[in-house]
Amino acid sequence: MTDNNENSNSIDEEKQMSLEERKAQRHKQRQQRVKESVDAKIAAAQEEKGILLVLTGNGKGKSTSGLARLRAVSVTVKSLR
Repeated sequence: MTDNNENSNSIDEEKQMSLEERKAQRHKQRQQRVKESVDAKIAAAQEEKGILLVLTGNGKGKSTSGLARLRAVSVTVKSLR
């Protein structure tokens, strides 16, 4: 009777291991699909797009802010060359 219990336990362990392996495989496949989706979004984000910034309001600082942004952009462009 002990042999039957040992065989039964080993069969249960094999089923459990096989279940864990299948679960791990499904997880790996899901993660691969997620990675492909993220990679596609990153590739799409590499497209250059423009930006329009509207500075409004009373008081000073609008012109200064605009000129500072132009200066920052020109420095960035020069450093990329």
